Amino acid sequence: MYARPRQANSTFVTKSNSFERAIATEEVRLKLKVAVVDIDDTLLVGSRASHFFWWLSLQFQRIGRRMQRVNSSLIPKLSDYDRIIVLTGRDAKESRFTEDQLKRAGVSFSSLLCCPRKQMITEWKTATVTHLGDTDKIVWIDDIFESGFPEILKSKFTPNLTTMAPEVAKVTHDERSSELEWL
Repeated sequence: MYARPRQANSTFVTKSNSFERAIATEEVRLKLKVAVVDIDDTLLVGSRASHFFWWLSLQFQRIGRRMQRVNSSLIPKLSDYDRIIVLTGRDAKESRFTEDQLKRAGVSFSSLLCCPRKQMITEWKTATVTHLGDTDKIVWIDDIFESGFPEILKSKFTPNLTTMAPEVAKVTHDERSSELEWL
């Protein structure tokens, strides 16, 4: 276990059960036994260079998608259906690119359903932390709390859970993008 630095007057700004309060650092240490901490943009913070490489990986992914070709054996079979719903693991942020790609390939479809990655990750984290909170008091530190309390979490909260955003020097929201849901 790593030694914890002591800071006499520091406080954590938290949100628990949808109300805000400040808790002295020592009070948190005495009452709460478990900390759940996110990695990307919370425990590990990227520099401009690391965020550039995340952006670059997205560009390579887009290049690979532009090189895809239509599955000519499947397209004729789809004409037998009244509606074609395209389901993809691509993030909703890629929907315009994906629609254009399908139209350029001559694929006719009724609707496109993209993966809500950020929502899925938040739901998974919430379920996991809520389960851990059944027996222990928990402080959950995650960058998802930086812009307020996600609506999806309000109904799933337990009294054993305190949430807080990390206190670190951050780049702007537009420059930050190291979570999986960005891709």
